[in-house]
Amino acid sequence: MSKREPVQLTVFFLLFWFAVLLFSMTIHEMGHALTVAFVGGWRNSTAFFGGAAYHEPSFLLAMVDQVQASGLTPSEWGMEQNFQLMGDLARQVIPFRFGVIGGWLGQLAAVLIVYLIFRSHTFQVGGSSFSRLFWGCFMFFNLAWIGGLWFLDGLWAPNSSDSVVLVNIILERNPLALGALWLIGVALVGLSLFLANRYGGVVFSPLGLNKAGGRRLALLWAGLVAVTALPGKLPLPARWDATVAALIAIPLMTIGPTWLLARWARRGEPLAQAPAYAWLGSVVVLALVLFGLATRSGFIIQGDLDLMQIQVIQAHYCEQVNCVPEEIMRWFR
Repeated sequence: MSKREPVQLTVFFLLFWFAVLLFSMTIHEMGHALTVAFVGGWRNSTAFFGGAAYHEPSFLLAMVDQVQASGLTPSEWGMEQNFQLMGDLARQVIPFRFGVIGGWLGQLAAVLIVYLIFRSHTFQVGGSSFSRLFWGCFMFFNLAWIGGLWFLDGLWAPNSSDSVVLVNIILERNPLALGALWLIGVALVGLSLFLANRYGGVVFSPLGLNKAGGRRLALLWAGLVAVTALPGKLPLPARWDATVAALIAIPLMTIGPTWLLARWARRGEPLAQAPAYAWLGSVVVLALVLFGLATRSGFIIQGDLDLMQIQVIQAHYCEQVNCVPEEIMRWFR
């Protein structure tokens, strides 16, 4: 195995992992928007990479009331206050409370659909090689990722808005409920490993691996995904949270699989290679997700999210442009 080949595999696994990760995050955010639309009839919800924004007047005005009641200035507002605000809003606004769960439900629903298609003999035989690779890893990824996060949410203090609402509001920090969440998390990781062992040979066959090698690589992939949930739950300042998580997750998800394949090659096993269509497919998925990010495309509506929220607030106070009280407008500058 030449020195160039491990580098190519590492770059491919980085590209492919990002494609699966960002596509899964998009499904998660779409789950938020669709759930509030279904539960509360909210049509003005925008799902985008990294979040979902709700433009219903009742929700935004409740948010303004909570912020004003805090007595804090924008410079004094921090992550702790933001989590408290999310919790208070979840208590008051039922669609928002269900919308938080909708992100995870969207991922699990997508996994179920993919599984039902993937398990069919027709798909395993007639499906394209990249579709088997991508959708199989999508299935392993989402089960392991959600399971890892819920496992940690059942043990540690939540440090994201979704987890705050789930643990503090929906489960009310009940020890039995948190224990059940922990067990569900373990079960989802176990299910991911089970499916990786069952279908890994089919999923990773496009890389030139035999069934045994594909299963082992799939098990490693699913296991590493579950482990990468840990950095996101470390008790770190918000500005370091994503950086530290990336510094841990990226080497694990790229160097880990390459190391395993290189080890097999040194033992004389067939050398795994990423075919051109796998590179192309990963680039296309990434391009579609990043296009949605760049254009701020959303569910039903699209545009400047901040401007739309300001317009809702302005419409509540008067029909003129500059009539919102200064103490409220300063929060939008």
